[in-house]
Amino acid sequence: MAGRRPKPTHLKVVTGNPGKRKLNDKEPSPAREIPSPPEHLTDWGKVAWGKLTVLLDGMGILTIADTLALERLCDIYADILQLRLTIADEGRNLHRADRGRVFD
Repeated sequence: MAGRRPKPTHLKVVTGNPGKRKLNDKEPSPAREIPSPPEHLTDWGKVAWGKLTVLLDGMGILTIADTLALERLCDIYADILQLRLTIADEGRNLHRADRGRVFD
């Protein structure tokens, strides 16, 4: 067994460093900034990007290291919105020429 995971430095500072061990002065801390949305995002993805970046930055938790995860989240969210519109227009049933009507 590897033991417990080390507690992040900022949590040790907040709790008063109860173990009185030396604090890690080399802990990585990515820069806080609001990145621009990637070019490939759809319009809906860019709207989601704008809303989420403002929300996360306001909470003080958005860093440059979050860019890839945020990009994927906005991309998937845009796909979900598009699929909801498609279902609303075409219904939940699939029509195939070789099998006729296929129910969900």
